[in-house]
Amino acid sequence: MLRTSIYLVYVLLFAFVLCSCAPPMAAELPTLPEQETIAPNVDDTDKPDVQDFIPYEQGSLRIDFIDIGQGDSMLIIFPDGKNMIIDGGSTLFANSSAITSCLDFYDITQIDYLMLTHPHSDHCNSLTAVLKRYSVKEFFLPPLLPSYGKENAKTLKGHFDTKTYYKFYQEVEKQETKGAVINYNIDVFSIIGADYSFDFYCYGAEAYQDISGKSSNDTVNALSPIGFLYYNEVRYCFTGDSNAENESYFLANYAEQGIQSESFLLKVPHHGSKTSSTQEFLSAISPEVAVICVGSNIYGHPNKNVLQRLYGVGATVYNTRDNGRITVSQKGEEVKIEPVVGKVYYYISASSTDDTISVQVLFYIIPASTRIEQYYTLNKAAIK
Repeated sequence: MLRTSIYLVYVLLFAFVLCSCAPPMAAELPTLPEQETIAPNVDDTDKPDVQDFIPYEQGSLRIDFIDIGQGDSMLIIFPDGKNMIIDGGSTLFANSSAITSCLDFYDITQIDYLMLTHPHSDHCNSLTAVLKRYSVKEFFLPPLLPSYGKENAKTLKGHFDTKTYYKFYQEVEKQETKGAVINYNIDVFSIIGADYSFDFYCYGAEAYQDISGKSSNDTVNALSPIGFLYYNEVRYCFTGDSNAENESYFLANYAEQGIQSESFLLKVPHHGSKTSSTQEFLSAISPEVAVICVGSNIYGHPNKNVLQRLYGVGATVYNTRDNGRITVSQKGEEVKIEPVVGKVYYYISASSTDDTISVQVLFYIIPASTRIEQYYTLNKAAIK
């Protein structure tokens, strides 16, 4: 057992040396399924992030789908200069710097609107640090109180029990004492600007009454508002972690009022999960472009069947894991979509026999169609 551990240490040291050396010869990527890219399943902290920002033109609409890891975060700058953050969290770590770097680039010192679609950690764990640094004028929140630390925390109705949500809510309450307005994600509401509107469609207040720490993930995900941002004849659809449950509720109750016309862009629900993006919903929205907020994960996101449904309605698909931060700019009726380029992913795998240890080092450079890989074999006798 000890010898095996020693071998493993040598393998890791050897692999890190390899990563610092000149890369081996490049090879063409294999033919991939339509519009689909393949990236190794590594921890997001291993990905060097290229922090190039697209110059912003005053008076235009700007949407940044932030590469925050396995979670959601979007920054919107409206044509009148007001800004909005929708969600901010990641499964692996609270990556608040991904959000603050965007705010700093645009010289944003105060957040006009902040929406939390639902209280799961991969949507709110980065917002706590953001709220400590920036003041917020208006919040849009699920009407759920935190029950963390209370007696019967898991079973209290109208509450949600995680330490992450509790810490986020503490910062919200501090902002409220300083004059922030608290709105709740109930029924239908809108943010109206001079030449844009952002309309949200939600469950009624009764849907929240039975939510508790024991509620299923699907039930909590379905609390996510479905929102339509409309500007200069172009429509964008935002969905949080919506799933088949509230997608069908929206189609049954609000479709005529909410859809009106096809959407140019869809923020794909729930990181491309198999529980979301039903054929009926996608056919109704009919997006030309789909953006998936996703990182390296163990959940199978984005699901292959969801991708096929997106391709089936004619959508061009981007995702933040492979394309990095995705910036959408609209001036008049002209829309540009510009993903960050030059992201490098790598992973190391090893296998062994009685006599040798084989190490594979594999680099992907995305979105360029380049894969660099090399195999190395170590003789165990040489490292005994």
